[in-house]
Amino acid sequence: MKRKYLGGVAAIAVAAAVNMVTVGAAQADAAAFFKCTFAEGATMDQLVEATAAFVATVKENGYEGYSVRFLSPVFSSDISPGTFWWVGVGPSLEVIGAINDYWTSDANTEHRDRFGELSAGCTVSSLHVVTNVGEMTQE
Repeated sequence: MKRKYLGGVAAIAVAAAVNMVTVGAAQADAAAFFKCTFAEGATMDQLVEATAAFVATVKENGYEGYSVRFLSPVFSSDISPGTFWWVGVGPSLEVIGAINDYWTSDANTEHRDRFGELSAGCTVSSLHVVTNVGEMTQE
């Protein structure tokens, strides 16, 4: 686990360096994707409630601009029952890295345990630079 974690930190550092070179004047965020499966009997409403509590705690710890979105596949090459994607979006790779550190810390045991009750596990993770082109508005 420690070796895997250190590799993730190195990947974030490399991605941050690449981000500084390639994005330029465009607004860039970062997004971490985790492909997960619901635990038996768990619902999206429960997951949203538990995650909202985590996001509130993250904000209380000084990390502004972080949010989570859940993707529920409707059409995909893998549409296994109960599959969802956790998408954590932040203003930079550094913020995403700090929040991932917080997620694994002893200070976050309560939120991590609650997520473990609602999820049978996550099998895939990835980190991306997000280059924003324009804002979507709802009318």
